[in-house]
Amino acid sequence: AVVTLSTSDGTATAPGDYTAVVDAELVFSETIDTVCIDISITADQITEDTESFTAGLSTDDSSVTLSPQMASVDILDQDAVTITLSVTKQVVNESVGSVEVCAEVEKGGLETTVFVTLSSEDGTATAPEDYTAVNVLLSFNASNNVACTTIDIIDDSFVENDETFTVTLDSMGNNVVISNKTGTVTILDDDEVTIGFEPSSYIINETELSVQVCVKLLDGTLERAAVITLFTTDGSATGLFLA
Repeated sequence: AVVTLSTSDGTATAPGDYTAVVDAELVFSETIDTVCIDISITADQITEDTESFTAGLSTDDSSVTLSPQMASVDILDQDAVTITLSVTKQVVNESVGSVEVCAEVEKGGLETTVFVTLSSEDGTATAPEDYTAVNVLLSFNASNNVACTTIDIIDDSFVENDETFTVTLDSMGNNVVISNKTGTVTILDDDEVTIGFEPSSYIINETELSVQVCVKLLDGTLERAAVITLFTTDGSATGLFLA
């Protein structure tokens, strides 16, 4: 008995995913009850969903009943795509109000959607005082190789040191490899304070031998030390240099 076997595309297509078979003859006899045929599978480097095709049987022999007449073949994808932070060190002025953090496909192709998480972690900058914490899902597919999120920066009025926090990428599945998973965001402080003499003029009797002058924080808020140098300049009175 002669039976022919042919394949038909499903979500897997030939020749991209497998090599099609057309009318391959399978011959059975009194000594042959099993016939096998090899169908080549194409190994690519594209991250995709599980795909399938079918193999079907036909015969002109009326004495042969074909059952089951169709068989399905599922191709499990084992490729992985590499995703990385686009920039691992970013600097932003506090007054700008936000910073955009992006990740991108570094290696591999996509025919399906994959996901990674991007989260922030306090450093010397803390949420919610200095920035708004994030823990977001970023998606990538065949038409979208870059995904971004915006992190709000809090513009306060405090004079402070430049501060940092970190952002981290994490994989949501075995088909994603993370490269350069951690980045640093530095917030540059651009606030100001006003410091000056208070009062700004003094009258002192010569017999008192000394005068106390005071310097005061007149406007703004300090969250770090500010060093001020005081010096004297001769007028009609002259004297030794005071440091």
